Amino acid sequence: MNFLKHASLLLLLSTTLAAPSAITGVENQYIIKLKSEVAALTGNVLDSHLSWLDEVLSRHSDTNSLLPNAKSAVLHKYGNLGSGFTGYAVKASDAVLEEIRQNSQVEYVEADAIATAIGWPTPKPTSTATSTSTVTSTPTPGPSDVTWGIDRVDQRNLPLNGKYSPSGTGAGITVYVIDTGITAGHPQFEGRASEGAYFAENDAKDGNGRKINFTNVLTRFIDILIKKDGTHCAGSVASKDYGVAKAAKVVGVKVLGANGSGTNSGVIAGINWVAQQATPGKSVASMSLGGGKSQAVDDAVNSAVAKNIPFAVAAGNSNGVDSCNGSPAGASGSFTVAASDKNDKKASFSDIGPCIEIVAPGVDITSTWINNGIKTISGTSMATPHVAGGFAVLLSQQSFSSAQAAYDALLLKSTPGKITGLPADTANRFLYVGA
Repeated sequence: MNFLKHASLLLLLSTTLAAPSAITGVENQYIIKLKSEVAALTGNVLDSHLSWLDEVLSRHSDTNSLLPNAKSAVLHKYGNLGSGFTGYAVKASDAVLEEIRQNSQVEYVEADAIATAIGWPTPKPTSTATSTSTVTSTPTPGPSDVTWGIDRVDQRNLPLNGKYSPSGTGAGITVYVIDTGITAGHPQFEGRASEGAYFAENDAKDGNGRKINFTNVLTRFIDILIKKDGTHCAGSVASKDYGVAKAAKVVGVKVLGANGSGTNSGVIAGINWVAQQATPGKSVASMSLGGGKSQAVDDAVNSAVAKNIPFAVAAGNSNGVDSCNGSPAGASGSFTVAASDKNDKKASFSDIGPCIEIVAPGVDITSTWINNGIKTISGTSMATPHVAGGFAVLLSQQSFSSAQAAYDALLLKSTPGKITGLPADTANRFLYVGA
Protein backbone atom coordinates (compact mmCIF):
# COMPACT_ATOMS: atom_id res chain seq x y z
CA MET A 1 0.00 0.00 0.00
CA ASN A 2 1.48 3.37 -0.99
CA PHE A 3 1.69 6.36 1.37
CA LEU A 4 -0.81 8.44 -0.63
CA LYS A 5 -3.35 5.64 -0.42
CA HIS A 6 -2.96 5.43 3.35
CA ALA A 7 -3.24 9.21 3.77
CA SER A 8 -6.29 9.37 1.52
CA LEU A 9 -7.99 6.63 3.53
CA LEU A 10 -7.38 8.48 6.79
CA LEU A 11 -8.88 11.66 5.32
CA LEU A 12 -11.88 9.76 3.95
CA LEU A 13 -12.44 8.02 7.29
CA SER A 14 -12.43 11.30 9.20
CA THR A 15 -14.85 12.80 6.70
CA THR A 16 -17.12 9.76 6.86
CA LEU A 17 -17.25 9.82 10.64
CA ALA A 18 -18.11 13.51 10.63
CA ALA A 19 -20.79 13.35 7.94
CA PRO A 20 -21.66 9.85 6.70
CA SER A 21 -22.95 9.66 3.13
CA ALA A 22 -26.39 8.31 2.33
CA ILE A 23 -26.49 4.55 1.77
CA THR A 24 -28.89 2.70 -0.49
CA GLY A 25 -29.41 -0.42 1.57
CA VAL A 26 -31.44 -3.60 1.66
CA GLU A 27 -34.39 -2.96 3.96
CA ASN A 28 -33.94 -4.44 7.45
CA GLN A 29 -30.72 -6.22 6.46
CA TYR A 30 -27.43 -5.55 8.27
CA ILE A 31 -23.79 -6.58 8.46
CA ILE A 32 -22.52 -7.01 12.01
CA LYS A 33 -18.80 -7.05 12.81
CA LEU A 34 -17.69 -8.33 16.20
CA LYS A 35 -14.73 -6.77 17.97
CA SER A 36 -11.41 -8.31 16.96
CA GLU A 37 -10.08 -8.40 20.51
CA VAL A 38 -13.15 -10.32 21.67
CA ALA A 39 -12.78 -12.85 18.83
CA ALA A 40 -9.07 -13.28 19.64
CA LEU A 41 -9.73 -14.02 23.30
CA THR A 42 -12.69 -16.33 22.80
CA GLY A 43 -12.38 -19.00 20.11
CA ASN A 44 -16.11 -19.69 19.90
CA VAL A 45 -17.23 -16.07 20.19
CA LEU A 46 -19.33 -16.23 17.02
CA ASP A 47 -21.25 -19.32 18.09
CA SER A 48 -21.89 -17.96 21.57
CA HIS A 49 -22.95 -14.60 20.17
CA LEU A 50 -25.34 -16.25 17.73
CA SER A 51 -26.84 -18.26 20.58
CA TRP A 52 -27.52 -14.97 22.32
CA LEU A 53 -29.00 -13.63 19.07
CA ASP A 54 -31.36 -16.62 18.87
CA GLU A 55 -32.77 -15.62 22.25
CA VAL A 56 -33.20 -12.03 21.09
CA LEU A 57 -34.97 -13.15 17.91
CA SER A 58 -37.27 -15.37 19.97
CA ARG A 59 -38.23 -12.49 22.24
CA HIS A 60 -39.03 -10.32 19.22
CA SER A 61 -40.56 -12.98 16.99
CA ASP A 62 -43.71 -10.90 16.67
CA THR A 63 -41.80 -8.18 14.80
CA ASN A 64 -38.98 -10.11 13.13
CA SER A 65 -41.33 -12.63 11.50
CA LEU A 66 -43.03 -9.79 9.64
CA LEU A 67 -39.87 -8.62 7.87
CA PRO A 68 -40.08 -8.61 4.04
CA ASN A 69 -38.44 -11.57 2.29
CA ALA A 70 -37.40 -13.04 5.63
CA LYS A 71 -36.54 -16.73 5.30
CA SER A 72 -33.80 -17.06 7.84
CA ALA A 73 -32.77 -14.19 10.07
CA VAL A 74 -29.03 -14.98 9.90
CA LEU A 75 -28.00 -14.84 6.24
CA HIS A 76 -24.22 -15.30 6.47
CA LYS A 77 -21.75 -16.19 9.20
CA TYR A 78 -18.24 -14.74 8.96
CA GLY A 79 -15.15 -16.12 10.60
CA ASN A 80 -16.23 -19.61 11.65
CA LEU A 81 -12.82 -20.94 10.58
CA GLY A 82 -10.75 -17.97 11.65
CA SER A 83 -10.93 -15.73 8.59
CA GLY A 84 -9.99 -12.65 10.63
CA PHE A 85 -13.32 -10.91 9.98
CA THR A 86 -15.75 -12.17 12.60
CA GLY A 87 -19.44 -11.37 12.36
CA TYR A 88 -22.60 -12.11 10.44
CA ALA A 89 -25.34 -10.69 8.23
CA VAL A 90 -28.87 -10.62 9.60
CA LYS A 91 -32.42 -9.55 8.82
CA ALA A 92 -33.54 -7.63 11.89
CA SER A 93 -36.46 -5.53 13.04
CA ASP A 94 -35.74 -2.22 14.76
CA ALA A 95 -36.16 -3.86 18.15
CA VAL A 96 -33.71 -6.66 17.36
CA LEU A 97 -31.24 -4.22 15.80
CA GLU A 98 -31.24 -2.05 18.90
CA GLU A 99 -30.29 -5.01 21.09
CA ILE A 100 -27.51 -5.94 18.66
CA ARG A 101 -26.15 -2.40 18.78
CA GLN A 102 -26.09 -2.50 22.58
CA ASN A 103 -24.18 -5.79 22.77
CA SER A 104 -20.64 -5.19 24.05
CA GLN A 105 -19.17 -7.70 21.59
CA VAL A 106 -20.29 -5.68 18.56
CA GLU A 107 -17.76 -3.37 16.92
CA TYR A 108 -20.16 -1.85 14.39
CA VAL A 109 -23.38 -2.33 12.43
CA GLU A 110 -23.54 -1.46 8.72
CA ALA A 111 -26.63 -1.41 6.52
CA ASP A 112 -26.37 -4.03 3.79
CA ALA A 113 -26.49 -2.78 0.19
CA ILE A 114 -27.55 -4.11 -3.19
CA ALA A 115 -24.68 -4.99 -5.50
CA THR A 116 -25.56 -4.28 -9.15
CA ALA A 117 -23.57 -5.12 -12.25
CA ILE A 118 -22.94 -2.21 -14.62
CA GLY A 119 -24.78 -2.67 -17.90
CA TRP A 120 -27.93 -4.25 -16.45
CA PRO A 121 -31.11 -2.26 -17.14
CA THR A 122 -31.63 -1.03 -13.58
CA PRO A 123 -30.70 2.21 -11.77
CA LYS A 124 -27.21 2.22 -10.28
CA PRO A 125 -27.43 2.73 -6.49
CA THR A 126 -25.02 5.27 -5.04
CA SER A 127 -23.50 2.96 -2.45
CA THR A 128 -23.59 -0.51 -3.95
CA ALA A 129 -20.92 -2.87 -5.15
CA THR A 130 -21.02 -3.35 -8.91
CA SER A 131 -19.31 -5.40 -11.56
CA THR A 132 -16.99 -3.06 -13.45
CA SER A 133 -17.16 -4.23 -17.07
CA THR A 134 -18.82 -3.06 -20.27
CA VAL A 135 -19.60 -5.28 -23.26
CA THR A 136 -18.33 -3.59 -26.43
CA SER A 137 -18.64 -6.18 -29.18
CA THR A 138 -20.24 -9.42 -30.29
CA PRO A 139 -18.51 -12.78 -29.76
CA THR A 140 -15.09 -12.93 -31.38
CA PRO A 141 -13.23 -15.96 -32.74
CA GLY A 142 -10.03 -17.16 -31.13
CA PRO A 143 -6.78 -15.25 -31.71
CA SER A 144 -4.60 -15.78 -34.75
CA ASP A 145 -1.62 -15.01 -32.54
CA VAL A 146 -2.06 -13.38 -29.12
CA THR A 147 -4.61 -10.89 -27.81
CA TRP A 148 -3.21 -7.39 -27.34
CA GLY A 149 -3.55 -7.30 -23.55
CA ILE A 150 -1.15 -10.15 -22.82
CA ASP A 151 1.04 -9.05 -25.74
CA ARG A 152 1.48 -5.66 -24.02
CA VAL A 153 2.31 -6.82 -20.50
CA ASP A 154 5.38 -8.85 -21.49
CA GLN A 155 7.20 -5.92 -23.10
CA ARG A 156 8.38 -2.55 -21.83
CA ASN A 157 7.50 -0.45 -24.86
CA LEU A 158 5.22 -0.25 -27.88
CA PRO A 159 4.80 -1.32 -30.64
CA LEU A 160 3.28 -4.72 -29.94
CA ASN A 161 5.27 -7.65 -31.33
CA GLY A 162 2.44 -10.19 -31.60
CA LYS A 163 4.05 -12.54 -29.08
CA TYR A 164 3.65 -13.44 -25.41
CA SER A 165 6.76 -14.48 -23.50
CA PRO A 166 6.18 -14.23 -19.73
CA SER A 167 8.78 -14.97 -17.09
CA GLY A 168 6.62 -17.78 -15.64
CA THR A 169 3.40 -19.73 -16.05
CA GLY A 170 1.70 -19.46 -12.65
CA ALA A 171 2.04 -23.21 -12.06
CA GLY A 172 1.16 -24.18 -8.50
CA ILE A 173 -0.83 -20.99 -7.85
CA THR A 174 -4.61 -20.70 -7.42
CA VAL A 175 -6.50 -17.54 -8.31
CA TYR A 176 -9.93 -17.05 -6.72
CA VAL A 177 -12.22 -15.01 -9.00
CA ILE A 178 -14.82 -13.29 -6.80
CA ASP A 179 -17.51 -12.34 -9.31
CA THR A 180 -20.48 -13.93 -11.11
CA GLY A 181 -18.99 -17.43 -11.07
CA ILE A 182 -17.09 -19.07 -13.93
CA THR A 183 -17.85 -21.61 -16.63
CA ALA A 184 -15.33 -24.11 -15.33
CA GLY A 185 -15.82 -26.55 -18.20
CA HIS A 186 -14.75 -24.07 -20.88
CA PRO A 187 -12.10 -25.84 -23.00
CA GLN A 188 -9.78 -22.83 -22.70
CA PHE A 189 -9.24 -23.71 -19.00
CA GLU A 190 -7.92 -27.20 -19.84
CA GLY A 191 -9.33 -28.66 -16.63
CA ARG A 192 -7.65 -26.05 -14.37
CA ALA A 193 -10.90 -24.29 -13.41
CA SER A 194 -13.45 -25.17 -10.74
CA GLU A 195 -16.48 -23.75 -8.96
CA GLY A 196 -15.71 -22.90 -5.38
CA ALA A 197 -18.69 -21.41 -3.57
CA TYR A 198 -22.03 -19.66 -4.17
CA PHE A 199 -23.01 -16.58 -2.17
CA ALA A 200 -25.34 -14.79 -4.61
CA GLU A 201 -28.90 -14.02 -3.57
CA ASN A 202 -31.27 -16.94 -4.18
CA ASP A 203 -34.10 -14.51 -4.94
CA ALA A 204 -33.38 -12.35 -7.98
CA LYS A 205 -33.78 -8.63 -7.26
CA ASP A 206 -33.52 -5.55 -9.39
CA GLY A 207 -31.15 -2.69 -8.55
CA ASN A 208 -33.59 -1.31 -6.00
CA GLY A 209 -33.99 -4.57 -4.13
CA ARG A 210 -37.43 -5.36 -5.56
CA LYS A 211 -38.01 -9.07 -6.07
CA ILE A 212 -38.23 -10.29 -9.65
CA ASN A 213 -41.01 -12.78 -10.33
CA PHE A 214 -38.97 -16.01 -10.60
CA THR A 215 -39.30 -19.10 -8.49
CA ASN A 216 -36.31 -19.87 -6.26
CA VAL A 217 -35.52 -23.01 -8.26
CA LEU A 218 -35.63 -21.24 -11.60
CA THR A 219 -33.59 -18.31 -10.32
CA ARG A 220 -30.94 -20.57 -8.87
CA PHE A 221 -30.78 -22.51 -12.14
CA ILE A 222 -30.32 -19.29 -14.12
CA ASP A 223 -27.70 -18.10 -11.63
CA ILE A 224 -25.75 -21.32 -12.11
CA LEU A 225 -25.76 -20.90 -15.89
CA ILE A 226 -25.01 -17.19 -16.27
CA LYS A 227 -21.40 -16.41 -15.32
CA LYS A 228 -20.42 -13.87 -17.94
CA ASP A 229 -18.16 -11.36 -16.18
CA GLY A 230 -16.47 -13.98 -14.00
CA THR A 231 -15.77 -16.31 -16.92
CA HIS A 232 -14.21 -13.49 -18.91
CA CYS A 233 -12.05 -12.44 -15.95
CA ALA A 234 -10.95 -16.01 -15.24
CA GLY A 235 -9.93 -16.33 -18.89
CA SER A 236 -7.68 -13.27 -18.65
CA VAL A 237 -6.08 -14.83 -15.59
CA ALA A 238 -5.38 -18.34 -16.80
CA SER A 239 -6.95 -19.49 -20.08
CA LYS A 240 -4.84 -21.23 -22.72
CA ASP A 241 -4.97 -18.47 -25.35
CA TYR A 242 -5.97 -15.35 -23.41
CA GLY A 243 -4.49 -15.83 -19.95
CA VAL A 244 -1.52 -14.15 -18.30
CA ALA A 245 -0.73 -17.18 -16.08
CA LYS A 246 -1.41 -20.10 -18.40
CA ALA A 247 -0.73 -22.87 -15.89
CA ALA A 248 -2.48 -21.37 -12.86
CA LYS A 249 -5.72 -22.76 -11.45
CA VAL A 250 -8.82 -20.60 -11.18
CA VAL A 251 -11.70 -21.01 -8.71
CA GLY A 252 -15.02 -19.25 -9.16
CA VAL A 253 -16.57 -17.59 -6.10
CA LYS A 254 -20.06 -16.44 -7.09
CA VAL A 255 -21.28 -13.36 -5.23
CA LEU A 256 -23.35 -11.76 -8.02
CA GLY A 257 -26.47 -13.45 -9.38
CA ALA A 258 -27.91 -14.03 -12.84
CA ASN A 259 -29.36 -10.52 -13.03
CA GLY A 260 -26.02 -9.01 -12.09
CA SER A 261 -27.07 -8.34 -8.51
CA GLY A 262 -25.88 -9.42 -5.10
CA THR A 263 -25.33 -7.81 -1.73
CA ASN A 264 -22.33 -6.50 0.18
CA SER A 265 -23.04 -9.19 2.76
CA GLY A 266 -22.71 -11.82 0.03
CA VAL A 267 -19.50 -10.23 -1.23
CA ILE A 268 -18.06 -10.40 2.28
CA ALA A 269 -19.10 -14.05 2.54
CA GLY A 270 -17.13 -14.72 -0.64
CA ILE A 271 -14.07 -12.88 0.64
CA ASN A 272 -14.18 -14.77 3.93
CA TRP A 273 -14.56 -18.10 2.15
CA VAL A 274 -11.40 -17.33 0.18
CA ALA A 275 -9.59 -16.34 3.37
CA GLN A 276 -10.53 -19.70 4.88
CA GLN A 277 -9.79 -21.86 1.83
CA ALA A 278 -6.75 -20.27 0.19
CA THR A 279 -3.18 -21.39 0.84
CA PRO A 280 -1.18 -18.34 1.99
CA GLY A 281 1.62 -17.47 -0.39
CA LYS A 282 0.18 -19.72 -3.10
CA SER A 283 -3.11 -17.94 -3.74
CA VAL A 284 -4.41 -14.70 -5.24
CA ALA A 285 -7.87 -13.09 -5.25
CA SER A 286 -9.30 -11.14 -8.19
CA MET A 287 -12.25 -8.81 -7.55
CA SER A 288 -13.76 -7.14 -10.61
CA LEU A 289 -16.57 -5.46 -8.69
CA GLY A 290 -16.91 -2.35 -6.62
CA GLY A 291 -19.14 0.46 -5.46
CA GLY A 292 -19.71 3.01 -2.72
CA LYS A 293 -17.72 3.08 0.50
CA SER A 294 -18.31 0.12 2.83
CA GLN A 295 -16.23 -0.28 5.95
CA ALA A 296 -17.32 -3.90 6.22
CA VAL A 297 -16.22 -4.82 2.69
CA ASP A 298 -12.90 -3.02 3.20
CA ASP A 299 -12.33 -4.72 6.56
CA ALA A 300 -13.04 -8.13 5.05
CA VAL A 301 -10.51 -7.54 2.27
CA ASN A 302 -7.91 -6.25 4.72
CA SER A 303 -8.37 -9.30 6.95
CA ALA A 304 -7.85 -11.65 4.01
CA VAL A 305 -4.80 -9.72 2.80
CA ALA A 306 -3.32 -10.00 6.29
CA LYS A 307 -3.31 -13.79 5.73
CA ASN A 308 -0.85 -13.33 2.83
CA ILE A 309 -3.43 -13.42 0.05
CA PRO A 310 -2.89 -10.62 -2.52
CA PHE A 311 -6.16 -8.99 -3.66
CA ALA A 312 -6.21 -7.42 -7.13
CA VAL A 313 -9.23 -5.08 -7.21
CA ALA A 314 -10.85 -3.04 -9.99
CA ALA A 315 -10.65 0.75 -9.67
CA GLY A 316 -14.12 1.31 -11.15
CA ASN A 317 -15.57 2.69 -14.40
CA SER A 318 -16.97 6.06 -13.32
CA ASN A 319 -14.98 8.16 -15.78
CA GLY A 320 -12.26 9.52 -13.55
CA VAL A 321 -13.79 9.38 -10.08
CA ASP A 322 -11.38 9.01 -7.14
CA SER A 323 -11.22 5.26 -6.52
CA CYS A 324 -10.48 5.88 -2.83
CA ASN A 325 -14.18 6.70 -2.42
CA GLY A 326 -15.21 3.15 -3.37
CA SER A 327 -15.02 -0.32 -1.88
CA PRO A 328 -13.05 -2.48 -2.12
CA ALA A 329 -10.95 -0.21 -4.39
CA GLY A 330 -10.19 2.11 -1.49
CA ALA A 331 -9.39 -0.60 1.07
CA SER A 332 -5.94 -0.13 2.57
CA GLY A 333 -4.98 -3.72 1.77
CA SER A 334 -6.25 -3.91 -1.81
CA PHE A 335 -4.03 -3.67 -4.89
CA THR A 336 -6.16 -1.36 -7.01
CA VAL A 337 -6.00 -1.50 -10.79
CA ALA A 338 -6.75 1.20 -13.38
CA ALA A 339 -7.20 0.48 -17.10
CA SER A 340 -5.38 1.52 -20.26
CA ASP A 341 -5.90 1.05 -24.02
CA LYS A 342 -3.61 -0.42 -26.66
CA ASN A 343 -2.05 3.02 -27.30
CA ASP A 344 -0.86 3.28 -23.69
CA LYS A 345 -3.51 5.86 -22.84
CA LYS A 346 -5.69 5.82 -19.74
CA ALA A 347 -9.03 4.24 -20.56
CA SER A 348 -11.68 6.96 -20.77
CA PHE A 349 -13.88 5.16 -18.24
CA SER A 350 -11.18 4.29 -15.69
CA ASP A 351 -11.26 5.71 -12.20
CA ILE A 352 -8.10 7.27 -10.81
CA GLY A 353 -6.60 8.73 -7.63
CA PRO A 354 -4.02 7.96 -4.97
CA CYS A 355 -5.47 4.51 -4.22
CA ILE A 356 -4.40 3.25 -7.67
CA GLU A 357 -1.37 0.95 -7.46
CA ILE A 358 -0.93 -0.09 -11.09
CA VAL A 359 -2.37 0.15 -14.62
CA ALA A 360 -3.13 -2.79 -16.93
CA PRO A 361 -4.89 -3.41 -20.27
CA GLY A 362 -8.65 -2.92 -20.01
CA VAL A 363 -10.04 -1.77 -23.38
CA ASP A 364 -11.29 -4.27 -25.98
CA ILE A 365 -10.00 -7.29 -24.09
CA THR A 366 -10.76 -10.66 -25.67
CA SER A 367 -11.29 -13.61 -23.35
CA THR A 368 -13.51 -16.56 -22.49
CA TRP A 369 -17.31 -16.28 -22.26
CA ILE A 370 -20.28 -18.44 -21.31
CA ASN A 371 -21.40 -21.32 -23.55
CA ASN A 372 -17.73 -22.03 -24.35
CA GLY A 373 -17.63 -18.74 -26.22
CA ILE A 374 -15.17 -15.89 -26.65
CA LYS A 375 -16.03 -12.18 -26.28
CA THR A 376 -14.31 -8.79 -26.39
CA ILE A 377 -15.32 -6.35 -23.63
CA SER A 378 -13.88 -3.39 -21.73
CA GLY A 379 -13.55 -2.24 -18.14
CA THR A 380 -11.30 -2.05 -15.14
CA SER A 381 -12.85 -5.49 -14.58
CA MET A 382 -10.73 -6.63 -17.53
CA ALA A 383 -7.56 -4.90 -16.30
CA THR A 384 -7.77 -6.50 -12.86
CA PRO A 385 -7.41 -10.18 -13.90
CA HIS A 386 -4.30 -9.27 -15.89
CA VAL A 387 -2.80 -8.15 -12.59
CA ALA A 388 -4.11 -11.20 -10.73
CA GLY A 389 -2.43 -13.31 -13.39
CA GLY A 390 0.71 -11.24 -12.92
CA PHE A 391 0.70 -12.10 -9.23
CA ALA A 392 0.28 -15.79 -10.11
CA VAL A 393 3.33 -15.61 -12.39
CA LEU A 394 5.31 -13.86 -9.65
CA LEU A 395 4.26 -16.24 -6.84
CA SER A 396 5.12 -19.27 -8.97
CA GLN A 397 8.71 -18.04 -9.12
CA GLN A 398 9.30 -16.57 -5.67
CA SER A 399 7.96 -16.87 -2.11
CA PHE A 400 6.82 -13.86 -0.10
CA SER A 401 6.19 -13.56 3.62
CA SER A 402 3.24 -11.18 3.13
CA ALA A 403 0.88 -9.87 0.50
CA GLN A 404 2.53 -6.47 0.87
CA ALA A 405 5.90 -7.99 -0.04
CA ALA A 406 4.30 -9.42 -3.20
CA TYR A 407 2.76 -6.01 -3.93
CA ASP A 408 6.16 -4.34 -3.60
CA ALA A 409 7.79 -6.91 -5.87
CA LEU A 410 5.17 -6.54 -8.63
CA LEU A 411 5.49 -2.75 -8.46
CA LEU A 412 9.29 -2.94 -8.55
CA LYS A 413 9.03 -5.01 -11.73
CA SER A 414 6.41 -2.75 -13.36
CA THR A 415 7.22 -0.19 -16.06
CA PRO A 416 7.03 3.46 -14.92
CA GLY A 417 5.80 6.49 -16.84
CA LYS A 418 4.26 4.78 -19.87
CA ILE A 419 0.55 5.67 -19.60
CA THR A 420 -0.67 9.05 -20.83
CA GLY A 421 -3.73 10.83 -19.49
CA LEU A 422 -3.20 10.00 -15.82
CA PRO A 423 -3.40 12.83 -13.27
CA ALA A 424 -0.46 13.56 -11.01
CA ASP A 425 -2.04 11.86 -7.99
CA THR A 426 -2.36 8.51 -9.80
CA ALA A 427 0.52 6.02 -9.91
CA ASN A 428 1.88 5.70 -13.45
CA ARG A 429 3.17 2.14 -13.30
CA PHE A 430 2.25 -0.43 -15.93
CA LEU A 431 2.04 -4.18 -15.32
CA TYR A 432 5.07 -6.15 -16.57
CA VAL A 433 5.39 -9.94 -16.50
CA GLY A 434 8.21 -10.42 -18.99
CA ALA A 435 11.55 -12.01 -18.28
